[in-house]
Amino acid sequence: PGGFLAFSVPLFSEIHGAPQDYWRYTPSGANQLAISAGLEVLELYAPGSLRETLGHMLGMTKPYWQEEDMLEDRQDNWPLQVYMLARKPW
Repeated sequence: PGGFLAFSVPLFSEIHGAPQDYWRYTPSGANQLAISAGLEVLELYAPGSLRETLGHMLGMTKPYWQEEDMLEDRQDNWPLQVYMLARKPW
C-alpha cells in the first residue's frame, strides 16, 4: 500500500477503435490495466502524433523536431510513447 508505479511503453502505432483500444498499451489500455489492478492513476501522458511517429520510423529523430513538438500531448491517435504514474492507495 502507498507504493508507486512508473509506467513507460512505446506505442508507434495508431490507436484503433479510439478511444477504447485496450489490447495494447494505449493510454486507455494502460489506464484500464492500472484501475483493474486497484491502482489510482495520478498522471497519464502520451506525447507525439502521426507526424512524429512516421518521422521516427523513417529515421528522423530528435534533431528534426522542436522539443515542444516531441513533448506535446496532443490527444492524437498516434502517440510515440505512453507514460503513466499510478499509486496503490493506502
